[in-house]
Amino acid sequence: MHSVPTEYPSAQQDAGPGQLARSNTEVSDRRQFDRIGKSCSLWLMAEATEEIKAQTVDICDSGVLCRIDENETPWRVGDFVRLRIDLQRETPNVHFPERVEADGRVIRFESPRGGDGQLMALAFHPRLDLGLR
Repeated sequence: MHSVPTEYPSAQQDAGPGQLARSNTEVSDRRQFDRIGKSCSLWLMAEATEEIKAQTVDICDSGVLCRIDENETPWRVGDFVRLRIDLQRETPNVHFPERVEADGRVIRFESPRGGDGQLMALAFHPRLDLGLR
């Protein structure tokens, strides 16, 4: 298992699926990178043979926020997850998916506004250079 310092020491470390990790500061105030609202397919590896499909809500070089079914969330805050993203690349004349694989650490769970499932925030470890602007 990787040894990584907790990025948000004031978050509840024992929060799990259906629970929110909260802190005294707003999430947007703690972010070093602006998130880009981009919807892409995302697969999370729960076991060696099981993949759980999710959808990105927003993404940046340091992490991703994804929508996932509450019943398909075996992770807790602090767990490491292997993930695969089909990142949609676009130029004026070309549109193509780029497959990106990474390790992520579960940072928090959120209840979505007016939607089903739950939101799960993951920090990439190590940080990626996705070239998003």
